[in-house]
Amino acid sequence: MGDDFNYMMAHRNFKNMDKLIHYVNEGDYGMKLFYSTPGDYVKAVYKENIQWPVKTDDFFPYADYDHAYWTGYFTSRPALKGYIRESGSLYRAF
Repeated sequence: MGDDFNYMMAHRNFKNMDKLIHYVNEGDYGMKLFYSTPGDYVKAVYKENIQWPVKTDDFFPYADYDHAYWTGYFTSRPALKGYIRESGSLYRAF
């Protein structure tokens, strides 16, 4: 459906999502689509007794504003992460 920078026209996005939900629910696809919440998702996963994966490898948080953190944003760019870590440590040293 897009990414965090593509949701500028909520009315159009929801109208298109409504069409998609209606189309899938009317068909014989073996699934039912509906609007939900993160809490509903967690409850459904818990009900299925699914084990949550735990990420333990290269995990670098990045912040571009106060209280606006991105985790894993630069995980595919190890050189850039190194530059950020090095410049961040120099910045904090002064």
